[in-house]
Amino acid sequence: MKRYFDACATLDDLKKAYRTLCKELHPDANPGRDTTALFQDLAAQYEKAFERLRYIRTRADGTTYTRDTTETAQDFPRAVSAIISLAGIDIEICGSFIWVSGDTYTHRATLKALQYRYCAKKRMWYYDTDPLNRARHKKTGGATPMEKIRERYGSVSITPSGPARLTAR
Repeated sequence: MKRYFDACATLDDLKKAYRTLCKELHPDANPGRDTTALFQDLAAQYEKAFERLRYIRTRADGTTYTRDTTETAQDFPRAVSAIISLAGIDIEICGSFIWVSGDTYTHRATLKALQYRYCAKKRMWYYDTDPLNRARHKKTGGATPMEKIRERYGSVSITPSGPARLTAR
């Protein structure tokens, strides 16, 4: 059995690794190959690693800190897995937020059903399970530019129709 998350030292590392592996192993992303068992193993390992790393976070400068969270092990995988095969969208992870851009108009009902929220100022959808982050975003009205968010929290992008790419911004 392959160990997917042993190298992860923080919850942010875990989420980045999960998202990349999800693109590789998700059954919807592999129509010519049965990856169901591999994906189920990935999900089980994610849950165990989540419990180990749930309070350890990473700042954009690479330092770590501890922070309480109400997030569960199922929240992030559900949010990513449900949109990974949507055509024409770009997915970007900045800190604990998942940002979705591209051709989101055709997928708006799906995004709403998955509890993504639309930020009109950025013309992007976002998902976050942390109520403190949602309150902060609501308080600023979405005025913080994506460049500043990327600078503060780092950014990892994936285009579902193409290969995963790390973005150093």
